[in-house]
Order: sequence, then structure tokens, then C-alpha cells
Amino acid sequence: MIRYLAVMGLNRLLLYTEDTYEIKSRPYFGYMRGRYSHDELKKIDDYAFMFGVEVVPCIQTLAHLQQALKWSSASELRDTADILLVGEPQTYQFIEDMITAASAPFRSSRIHIGMDEAFAVGLGQYLAKNGYRTRFDIMISHLERVLEITWKLGLKPMIWSDMIFHFLSNDAQGFHYPLDVDFSQEMLSRLPADLQYVYWCYGTTGQLKYEIIMEKHKELGSTSVFAGGIHCWGGFSPNYGKTWNISHPALRACVAQGVREVIATSWGDNGQETNHFTYCRACSCLRSTGMPMM
Repeated sequence: MIRYLAVMGLNRLLLYTEDTYEIKSRPYFGYMRGRYSHDELKKIDDYAFMFGVEVVPCIQTLAHLQQALKWSSASELRDTADILLVGEPQTYQFIEDMITAASAPFRSSRIHIGMDEAFAVGLGQYLAKNGYRTRFDIMISHLERVLEITWKLGLKPMIWSDMIFHFLSNDAQGFHYPLDVDFSQEMLSRLPADLQYVYWCYGTTGQLKYEIIMEKHKELGSTSVFAGGIHCWGGFSPNYGKTWNISHPALRACVAQGVREVIATSWGDNGQETNHFTYCRACSCLRSTGMPMM
């Protein structure tokens, strides 16, 4: 895969791992899940370095942690089935252990700390312990504490930006990136500095919508990174048609809005029936058009 990336001119690999890396002090983290050891991750980084590919750890520090939180030993860390319990000392020790273990094998100082799709944050054990608090307030207080850890370790963090948009939408049923989001100055002043936001979208075919959301990201303090989708998670073969139809308007919007970094994601959802090496053809087709990709 690294050789494919290098041949296509892509210069960065974000290795997504929820609990599939080793934390020596936490034996149930990634247990029976095929987790990478520290040495295996270091070998990946060394190999990628030979081809000019930067490997960036891409983990989760809020939601999408159901496999890590299912054990009884993690009961004090659990808000809901897949979301961490915000505000508790043991949670931030756990997160520091995760970030330390995930970043140590790599040369890169960049790290993606996740935080997407945390729709039910504060509505589980947190609610029973602390009472109701707006999810935006919970998210921001949590983000600040996680960033203290990344900065202490000398890392440059990025997060998925969807929850910032979702929690500030006037539409309670809005999903991911509602167009009606209103960033007041009071809200913007509470967002941490020195943080890169990643705008992800895998299904929009209209360039204008992409551009509207990219423009809104600039209010957060920096030009976003864009993450589009190589659709390999819907069946046994890649959906080249959908990939093509969403990627062209997205990448045209990136050019128009000055977005300089683009990620081509290839998620393993829904059982991961697709052979990863078949969708490289989609990446190479997009690259051959001269469109920018990370």
C-alpha cells in the first residue's frame, strides 16, 4: 500500500486505529483485535520513510471506542457504549496512555485525535453524575483537556470538525455539517487555538455545498483539511461511480477555497468485504486528472 501511495504521488498515510495498537499498561486494549505492536508500527514508519511517505497516527479520543470500552475494566471510563466519560481524571490518564502509545513509533509530530460522531456525549453516565450540560460545552471542555496532553507531548493535533457544526446547528435533527450553523463570536472565542480541523464528506455531489462548509471552516481560525471518500465500504467491490461523482466537485471546491491538504479516506465499515488493493485504481484515476490529494 505504501508503494502504491508513493507511485501515485501521495505523500502521507493516516493510519486509522481505534483500539488496534498496543498499550503495554492496558492489556485489554485491543485484546484479540489484531492490534499493532510498537515495533510493528515503527517498521511501518521506517518503510514509509524510504518512499517519502509520512505516517500519521489517526486515533479516537472521545467516540468510536466501543471495542475498547466493552470490558468491565473500562466501566469507569464509559459514558455510553462507545463514548468516553468526560471530565474524570481516569479518562484523561487513559487518553494520555493512548496518545503516547499511538504517537511514539512515528517520526511525524502530527496526530489525528478523532472526536467525530459523538452525538450522545454527556447523555449516559455523565448525565447521571453531573446533570444536563450542553453537548457543545462538554465537547469544548473535553477538547481543551485532550489538547493539553498533545501539546505536552510536542504533537500537532487535528480533529474531525463535524461535532463543532452539529452542536451549534439550529436543527436538532441536523446531521454532520448543517448549512444553517451560526458561529457567534462568543462561541468562536471558546475554540482552542493551534488546532487543525478536518472537514469530511463522502456523499455530496454539489460543489456549492462543499464551498459553503469550507468557507464556514475559515471562521474557526484556519483553512481546513478536506477528507473525501474512496467508496470501498458498501460491498465486495469499490463504487467507482460514486467516488468519481463526489470527488470532482469536492476537489474543485478545494481549489476554489484554497484548501491545500486533501485526504482520500478508505474506511473499513460494514464488514470490509472490499480488497483494499482494488480501490487503488480509483485513487490513480483521480490523481491522473491532476487533482490535489494528500
